[in-house]
Amino acid sequence: MGLLNSLKLKLLVSATVSAAPPTVQSMAEAERVVALNALLAAVKKQRPAADAALKHAKALESREAARKDIEVTLGQVTALVLGGINDDGLRSEVDAGLTKAQADFAKRAARRRHARRHRTASRRARCRPPAKASSPGTPPDPGASMIVERIWTGNAYRNYNYLIACPESGEALAIDPLDHEKCLNAARVKGWQITQILNTHEHHDHTGGNAVVVAATGAKIIAHYNAGSRIAGVDRGVKAGDVIKVGKTVELECLDTPGHTMCHICLRSRTETPALFSGDTLFNAGAGNCHNGGNAEDLYATFVEQLARLPDDTRVYPGHDYIENNLRFTLAREPDNAAAKALLPEVTGQDPATGRVTTLGEEKQINTFLRLSSPSVIAALREAFADLPEQPDPKTVFVKLRELRNKW
Repeated sequence: MGLLNSLKLKLLVSATVSAAPPTVQSMAEAERVVALNALLAAVKKQRPAADAALKHAKALESREAARKDIEVTLGQVTALVLGGINDDGLRSEVDAGLTKAQADFAKRAARRRHARRHRTASRRARCRPPAKASSPGTPPDPGASMIVERIWTGNAYRNYNYLIACPESGEALAIDPLDHEKCLNAARVKGWQITQILNTHEHHDHTGGNAVVVAATGAKIIAHYNAGSRIAGVDRGVKAGDVIKVGKTVELECLDTPGHTMCHICLRSRTETPALFSGDTLFNAGAGNCHNGGNAEDLYATFVEQLARLPDDTRVYPGHDYIENNLRFTLAREPDNAAAKALLPEVTGQDPATGRVTTLGEEKQINTFLRLSSPSVIAALREAFADLPEQPDPKTVFVKLRELRNKW
């Protein structure tokens, strides 16, 4: 793409955003910066995506279209450009452009936070529910100390986002809020104030909504302590054992869970019924892939040394809905798995927005990656890999299962 065309594209996007009403231009800026960087990188080799994005930008000339377009998620803009790119070098170039764009926007958003804080404080006071009365010396009921709002994005990546709220203060933590519109709207409807964002890892389908949520709420971004160079605007880096507090009653312990990427955080709630927010590490009936910055042997260690040791009643909240396909993989590797056979009809074609939440005890029955000593799993694996010994070690079983799942 020549310099002249590059400048024309910059002028086009800038002009169309300027056409938006003043009240929405600050939010439009986030979309403009991200879209511009992605388009300039992608147009070299990804002409169809670039043409579609240019057409999308031109539509902003209408004030009403501009107002509507502000609501498009950063993740959707990312998907528009990255969706058809198979070239690893180009994908890395676009990712770098997106990271820089988000960093630039985060810096500008920070300069606006001071003026916003007074308005935010007033809004919290209006929205905060009254504190619950309790007898002197009686600790709060751990079972009612945390509210989980699961948000189905309905996008091509099948992402789940989450809001974790304190019922007493109305403060909330947003986990991987890619669909910022749905997350912000859910908080408004519930009367909650998003004060923190936790990114489980650095992939853009988990960080793509950060800039808009920060601009709207002033929330602080939390991520793995080594992810600062990969995620724009991180305010707090966390490691294993660190605790994230939300409001008065919510405590979430950080687990350092490498494998899907090497900077991945899962959260375990300190509640009567524990919950695990597992990002792209543990899925319902499955495990995260390792081909975008991860390692299968590290993922094995995370499963065996950390996740499998959590209580069986731990409720599992993953970053994506893949349960139907994962169960089919389980049955392909372990055809006599009765639990998986029974569950598959229930989840086939289900609405992910209201889909069931599994427990870790159930996962140990239906998730092949937690059934490494199953004779049926090993027998089927030896059919696929003739060089495997009669009794392969669990790590080998896990790595070979992950290899097969990559092609599933």
